Amino acid sequence: MHPGSRMMIHDALTLTMGNAGDHTSAAQLLDGVSQDIAELYAARSGNLTADQWRGAMRSETWYSAGEAVLAGLATSQVSRETSPEPARAEPAFAELVAMWRQKTPSAESEVATPEAAPQVAVLPLSELLCSAYRKDVG
Repeated sequence: MHPGSRMMIHDALTLTMGNAGDHTSAAQLLDGVSQDIAELYAARSGNLTADQWRGAMRSETWYSAGEAVLAGLATSQVSRETSPEPARAEPAFAELVAMWRQKTPSAESEVATPEAAPQVAVLPLSELLCSAYRKDVG
């Protein structure tokens, strides 16, 4: 675990919708999943029983990096000296545009300016239909 990191253990979670039977079934499933996880923690750590881990899970217990290693939840704590540099965030869109403009100074002059749309006379639909009727009848 990295310096300053924390680990929290908790019982399994879900969302249910339905009648009382549906909720009861979900609760039973969650108890089973939580018990399985507690048994994995007990086997991995070798220092607490599954019931003890389950109690810690019910309490939503938080561990520092060192505490997690001591509890057997993590294999090691990375030191600040060996911790890799944090990843640099991707540049924002505005930064990307600025970088593009610096690399291609003539690009702005190459961008085509759209021509103005031709002006079209707009007739109301009723007038259009009447003129068509007059041509057919007249």
